[in-house]
Amino acid sequence: MFKLAEKEKPKDVKELIKELSSQSTQILSNLNSIIISMGELRDNLKSFSNTISKILEIITVAPPVQVVTEVPTPPPSKEEILPTPTPTPPKPPKQIAPEAPTPEKVSAPPTPSVPPEKKPPTEAKVPALPTVPPTEVAVTEAEKIRQRNILITHELGNLVKLAQSGTLSGKTLAEKILETRDKIQQVLPYSPVYHEMLMLSQRMKSFGDGTPDSSTIMELLTRVEEWKKRLIK
Repeated sequence: MFKLAEKEKPKDVKELIKELSSQSTQILSNLNSIIISMGELRDNLKSFSNTISKILEIITVAPPVQVVTEVPTPPPSKEEILPTPTPTPPKPPKQIAPEAPTPEKVSAPPTPSVPPEKKPPTEAKVPALPTVPPTEVAVTEAEKIRQRNILITHELGNLVKLAQSGTLSGKTLAEKILETRDKIQQVLPYSPVYHEMLMLSQRMKSFGDGTPDSSTIMELLTRVEEWKKRLIK
């Protein structure tokens, strides 16, 4: 004789509600992790896109080429093209047998008339063009580095003042960290510091509308001093 298996006792409604609540909490936790991961992926893609655009700008920008325009030579005037007419000598008059001169009156031989010589046309003078001074040399590399260091110091200093005020929420501080990163990235396209700034902004964002605790603020101030030493060259 085989013993019949006892039927499972049906679960109580409270147990089912408790099990459903546990499953809902797990699902919400998984969704929250997915949302945070998507936010990090978006920020990483934005940083990567900014880096690629800056590299393309550096590659495509070429030094200005100074164009020297040649002044066309003016065509010769009509007066220069026409040849100078050659004067033709006058024909000698026909010789007629002179009458025997009388001692009382002797006529002098006629003097041949010579036409006046024509002067060649004068050449038109072309005015000299003014000389164009060469353009000044662009900003030196040392000056670019100096201006970049000034911008980095200014932006990180503003971030320190905002963190020390103690009035900003964690969400606002996270946005300020990313704004500071984007401004510095415009003059220094790539640095490992940008990833560290992104991770710290995610920690600040976890405080939401609340104010971060003092230990997190101190960590931000310490990180800013470290970033400044690594970014300024």
